[in-house]
Amino acid sequence: VTANVITLSGAIGTAVANGAAVTFQLLDAPMTGGVKGNIFGKSAERLYIAGKPQYETTVFMSATSAPENFANVSGDATSGQQQPMLDGSGGITAMVNFGEYLLVTKADSAYKLVLDTTTDSTSGTSNLTITVTPVFSDASLGPITNAASIKKNNNLLFATLTEGLFSLTPGTTGSNTSVDPTMIAA
Repeated sequence: VTANVITLSGAIGTAVANGAAVTFQLLDAPMTGGVKGNIFGKSAERLYIAGKPQYETTVFMSATSAPENFANVSGDATSGQQQPMLDGSGGITAMVNFGEYLLVTKADSAYKLVLDTTTDSTSGTSNLTITVTPVFSDASLGPITNAASIKKNNNLLFATLTEGLFSLTPGTTGSNTSVDPTMIAA
């Protein structure tokens, strides 16, 4: 890796001859605010990253429509943000987009993360309100890892540490979110 360019060589496939070098640029512009993690989500025109070492319980949000920019600018609700998720045990295990909100899970709990932007008519500054609402909490009821969960037809299917395979269908009525966890296999 040199200057945001990674070079691969070796057997790559039918489109490239054996032993040919393939070079491509990873990112057109440098990342602002440099967030590295292993759990990714997208919602509300933002990229979400969790699993950053030493910040395993924090969700980092990019600027609106700028997935490479995580810099927080005071008074600008469209800039990068971060939200600690301190309830529950351990780090964040998955993030799933359910349209109006992002479902953030831990091994024993889940939370609804909602962004609401308001603009002050006199000063013109925009303010962002981040609301985190607990959805469920119980020992080993959440996904064990991001790879152990998948969203299909608005259902979250996931494996737990000790309770088996579950299907979770979050529903929203007004500002209330309810879930109907169903055990698929023990």
